[in-house]
Amino acid sequence: MSPLLCYVICIGISQKISVAQNLPYRMMLTRGCLSFFQNVMMALFFDLRTMIGHAGSTEFDQFWEELDKYFNEVSTAAQERRHGENTFLPFAISVSELRDTITSRLPDNIPIPSTEWIRLQFWPKHPTSNRALQHTGRFKARFAIQQRQLRADHEDSKFAGWQFRLLKEFAIKHRDHCIMFCLDDKAIVPVGNPGLPISTGVRGHNSSITTLQGNSMNALDHDFHLCGLIPSVALKVDQPESVSESFYQGQIHVTLKDKILSPSSPLRHGCEMVNIVRKTYSQNEVYCDKKIMIQYTDGGPDHRTTYGSVWIASILQFAALDLDMFVTARTAPMGSWANPAERCMSLLNLGLQNVALARERMNDDTNEKKIGRAKCLDDVRKLAVAPEFRYDYKESMKPVTDRLNERFTRLKLKGVPVMKNDPATDDDIEQFFSTLTELFDENMKLNQLRMDDIQKSHKVRDFIERHCKATHYVFQIKKCSPDRDENCWYCDLRPTSLLEDVLPSLHFVPDPVLTPDGMHYEPFQSVYGKITTDKDRPSRKKELGASNPRDIEHKIPLVAGKVRTFILCVECGKACVVYSKGTLQAQENIAVRRVCEENVYTCGSSLFLPDSLLYNAVVVREGLNCQSPIEATYYSSKSTAFEQRCFYCGSTQNLVEDDEMEDLRQRYVSVRPLCVECKADGKQAETRGEKNVGKKQRKK
Repeated sequence: MSPLLCYVICIGISQKISVAQNLPYRMMLTRGCLSFFQNVMMALFFDLRTMIGHAGSTEFDQFWEELDKYFNEVSTAAQERRHGENTFLPFAISVSELRDTITSRLPDNIPIPSTEWIRLQFWPKHPTSNRALQHTGRFKARFAIQQRQLRADHEDSKFAGWQFRLLKEFAIKHRDHCIMFCLDDKAIVPVGNPGLPISTGVRGHNSSITTLQGNSMNALDHDFHLCGLIPSVALKVDQPESVSESFYQGQIHVTLKDKILSPSSPLRHGCEMVNIVRKTYSQNEVYCDKKIMIQYTDGGPDHRTTYGSVWIASILQFAALDLDMFVTARTAPMGSWANPAERCMSLLNLGLQNVALARERMNDDTNEKKIGRAKCLDDVRKLAVAPEFRYDYKESMKPVTDRLNERFTRLKLKGVPVMKNDPATDDDIEQFFSTLTELFDENMKLNQLRMDDIQKSHKVRDFIERHCKATHYVFQIKKCSPDRDENCWYCDLRPTSLLEDVLPSLHFVPDPVLTPDGMHYEPFQSVYGKITTDKDRPSRKKELGASNPRDIEHKIPLVAGKVRTFILCVECGKACVVYSKGTLQAQENIAVRRVCEENVYTCGSSLFLPDSLLYNAVVVREGLNCQSPIEATYYSSKSTAFEQRCFYCGSTQNLVEDDEMEDLRQRYVSVRPLCVECKADGKQAETRGEKNVGKKQRKK
């Protein structure tokens, strides 16, 4: 820039034309300033004069607030690898287009910043460049080239997304009486054997600070492990005043659980949530201060709202905390990114980056040799049945657990420190379960919590019919209204605690209902307080057994002679047959067992990832979905005889054995099993191949 231009800019900003020595010189500078600011630097000149050269001005606050609301409305997904707190900006084509969008949402006569000043409010593309010094970083968003898309989608994604919106609007409506948690389990943190640390797998974006004389930052060059810790996250949400505002705020609770000694289960999660509420959100350390509680999860096998064990765990939480209403909801399959708790993982990754972990050596060398011979998780859990081994193993893992807890408690979410909580012990779970035996049915067993077990208990079944509403993605419990016409043993024992002016407006969270044109869902105000169902759920309308090209392309024929084993779907619990060209080798068997242990398989998915060597060697039928019946090859396997399961729901309990079934077996070559519940729903036993006994007798 020439000296004359610098001089013109300085005079223009200071507005001191009078400093010129004579009139002709002042007139020349005046013409130069007018020409310069009108034709060259008007946009920059406006911002510099209005903002006075710094970002502390409040003139554009209304614009920034509306932009922040817009970001919260359109961006709920976590970043691609969930490192850091930035989110990408796939919802704006350009800064000008974004500026026009926000302007259209604001009233007239509101000051609007220039496109360049808006651009400088974002996160820089390259934080280490000189240009990054000009960015204010007001919004945790940036422009970037997309690196990858979501790996999978589900037909219920929009339905479940609208269900979550209805849930948030319900939480806002009753925010003074409601406490909301978002739950999620982080991926297993691997722990190596003594002297052989394994990296946590979290790649740090920056170098870590170490001492010059400290231990070198080394780890094994593989990630195979048997030992590990599972951080369970519970985000206590501070409900905003509007559904367009962020739900990613509040207190993070982290519970570190050993994957061998503390396997996840609905009862364990329920017990730990009760302990968290009593410890932090209860004045008497027994009952919750707020009488409406909401839980939102990613729908893993421990939170599947169609499982009887999840129903029982929810009822126990409802009773243990003396709630007036309890709601547990989940995302659609493969939709965990929509769960606000998922965004907490990027924060925990800060405590795990550049970390390698190894447990200490057990005191008993015999126990150390036993765990060294174990090949999979089931082998170690069988060893842990012995009290001596269990205690020795727990002590060897204690230093690692303490170290991670210490690192997590140093983290903060928006200035609020992370809180650690102790995992539930077996004694805690038994005490938690005792509420069910004391209040409902003393004959209920801790390991018998399937749907058919619930149907056997008259008192539990009666409670569910009176107080519960169950759909595919939501399970709700609510006490009876005080002005009920009939008596209710539970509500007589524990009446409602909410004020009388709140109870008339307290209803079940509605289900998404399509508008008459079938293009959108009805808003919360239109459906709240009405009786709704999930009849508009897309997967409910899906045709059964759709074909899949992969099933045709398989080099392995999907026939009874190629059946080797089966795997259970974590969504519906049905058995899916596993096929291979020959008998499964030892390594193949271990690989299938690990998939079973991880509880990630759902109907219609491939058993292994495409880059796996077993992708085309060990396969399942991918044309199935959770509405499909059990495959015929499950019952006709020539290599293995599997346990009998209901043809429609996959249950192994309460199979029909009566004269009608016996008569069908006499008339048909094959009769598929049928459970009592499916028969009560009007389903008939599936038959194949009518026998010709009658024809032979007539010929004689």
